[in-house]
Amino acid sequence: MFVQSKATGGAFGWCRRCGYVWLPGREAGVTLTAEQQAEIERQRQAFEKEQQELAAKAMAEFTASHVWKTYHAQLDDAARALYAQRGIVDPYWLNYWELGYCPNRGVWVGDAYYESPSLTIPLHEPVTGTVLNIKHRIVHPRSKNDRYRSEVKGLPPRLFVADHDRPMAGACLLVEGEFKAMTTYLALDDVDMHVVGVPGVTPDLDLLAPIANCDPVYVCLDPDARVLSHAKAANTPLGRLVDVIGEKSRIINLNRKIDDMILDGSLTKGGLRALIKCAKRLEP
Repeated sequence: MFVQSKATGGAFGWCRRCGYVWLPGREAGVTLTAEQQAEIERQRQAFEKEQQELAAKAMAEFTASHVWKTYHAQLDDAARALYAQRGIVDPYWLNYWELGYCPNRGVWVGDAYYESPSLTIPLHEPVTGTVLNIKHRIVHPRSKNDRYRSEVKGLPPRLFVADHDRPMAGACLLVEGEFKAMTTYLALDDVDMHVVGVPGVTPDLDLLAPIANCDPVYVCLDPDARVLSHAKAANTPLGRLVDVIGEKSRIINLNRKIDDMILDGSLTKGGLRALIKCAKRLEP
């Protein structure tokens, strides 16, 4: 959204995904001249180029820093105990995922600032293993909206892929969040099943591109993010995901969060595999 455009002299907005242009009063029949359309397109291209350059610079600086290795080296007994609470006990997995600890992560909430320790989760690109960003799980958030922060702002959101050594193909289980993906992957214990964490209940659907070659895709969202299996709704997180994933999607409905059920023993490896076997399409 632009408050004041050189093209129109006033506000206008455009969608980077579909190219739609909005102007005040457009619904009432406002049209753009060829010159205005050309100027809006010029501004759009300039803005995208600027954002791409800023992202490329930020990514280069982040890659050169190897800060995730610093965080990993800062793991102490207290941090390991926090990971153990999530079912991540074996040092192999702490090392494989390069999980770490930041003793004083700064958190901005509007104009307010505070510091808290955080658990750090590198987001690896499948096959190459390149770290694309780091998610910080704030240990002492002041509200539920403070729980996660990214190491580098301005970079596109990324999936967490539990087995980032394998190409993204074959069966895939989609859950909410990085820790749910880790806990579920360890509990499932199936080398042929990708387990992938999406960042939050309403992820940018563009980030699902890496699972394009996965089939089937099992979707297990938290209870507050799904719709009932007999009533698909396009304006719900589950409905939007299924619309993007398409016919290869299969739905797993649970009454509680999947990692909570695994950690308290109410969902075992056998039970999880049975749920996957019985998963069905979301009916229209």
